[in-house]
Amino acid sequence: VILPFLSPRVAKLYQSIWTVDGSPLLAFSRRQECALSARLGDDIPVALGMSYGSPSLPSALDSLLSQGVTQLVVLPLYPQYSCSTTGAVWDGLADALRSRRQVPGIRFIRDYATHPTYIDALKQRVEASFALHGVPDRLVISFHGIPVRYATEGDDYPLRCQATAQALIAALGLAPEQVQMTFQSRFGREPWLTPYT
Repeated sequence: VILPFLSPRVAKLYQSIWTVDGSPLLAFSRRQECALSARLGDDIPVALGMSYGSPSLPSALDSLLSQGVTQLVVLPLYPQYSCSTTGAVWDGLADALRSRRQVPGIRFIRDYATHPTYIDALKQRVEASFALHGVPDRLVISFHGIPVRYATEGDDYPLRCQATAQALIAALGLAPEQVQMTFQSRFGREPWLTPYT
């Protein structure tokens, strides 16, 4: 929806990351769905549902419930909680369940900002980059931004990003002055989290 309104330069950047499977978000999410399904086995169904787009949260819920699921684990693919991401998944799930007579038990995973496996995966990616390109003078850890207003109103997303950055810095054994944490992708006129990438 946004792409046609972006500048041709930004549209060209989006085209440069498009894959033969379409959107990288959908392609990578499908791969994660398949990998998780393979790991869990046939007895535990897995379905991908997106807050915005297809496959939707209601279609994923329909698929799981039609397979007899009575206990649902919802894993939003956002490592750090924000009302605008993980919160939107919760809202979408509530909307999809609102008119149902039969509701499954739900375990909702709020975030995994400092989970050791997540931090280790980040560490491995950074170390692979260091091995390929050399260790930089400064490592920039850039998170997607949110409007400052969200944080002022109680969204702890900046704190969760900070916790991820601190855990990654410790795992890498870097000194704090070797790292800069920033926020990217601001949109609109109101102030967003700083420092801007």
